[in-house]
Amino acid sequence: MGHPRKMLAVLLAFVAGFLTIQAQDPMKAFPKNYSVIFENSEIQVIHVHYGAHEKIGVHDHSKSPTVYVYLSDSGPVRFSHEGESDYVLQRPPLKKGAFRVSPGRIERHAVENLGDLNSDFLRVELKSIPIGGMLRASRVGAPSIPLKDTNAMEFQSAKLEVQRLICTHACALTASPQGSLVIAFSPVQIGTDASKRSVKGGEVFWLNAGQAAPATGDAGAPVHLLRLAVH
Repeated sequence: MGHPRKMLAVLLAFVAGFLTIQAQDPMKAFPKNYSVIFENSEIQVIHVHYGAHEKIGVHDHSKSPTVYVYLSDSGPVRFSHEGESDYVLQRPPLKKGAFRVSPGRIERHAVENLGDLNSDFLRVELKSIPIGGMLRASRVGAPSIPLKDTNAMEFQSAKLEVQRLICTHACALTASPQGSLVIAFSPVQIGTDASKRSVKGGEVFWLNAGQAAPATGDAGAPVHLLRLAVH
């Protein structure tokens, strides 16, 4: 009798361990909240959505250096971290257009949106940059409303540049020696008449090294872009 019970215990432990591993991947465990919208050899872009007052169970994220780009105004969000040292962090209310640079760390947490607003943002995980010491932690606020024409390098290091472009009618995305990720905060048309494509607010597109493109606002609206270049 002991042998079958031992086998059953081993099987149950295996199933429990398997379920725990599955729950750690947010894209598999919480596909309505986390979805990969772009990936190449340098970066992975994950769209994150927390509904108003929504709770999301424990999961893991990549420890890669990450840029968080906030796509909407949002209220406070609580992150309950687990691991070597458990702690609770409360993200303050944020405005659309703000971003944060994190040098990377092991991250395992549960989430609770404490606010009455949905929270939508992008996790831009920088796969080609080693963790630790390559980037400094930084927070950059959203531009003031109404938007004004802007062409500013808002973060710059040896490994990463983040440029904000705001244009009343059209922006010129100039060629760069390295590829870059462009994030649209509002609907834009990219390219010329022969190769024009529509990009919605919250979507991203990739410019290859040496590639330039014009960006015009949808229906004459201002253009608001963030451009990330990894060296």
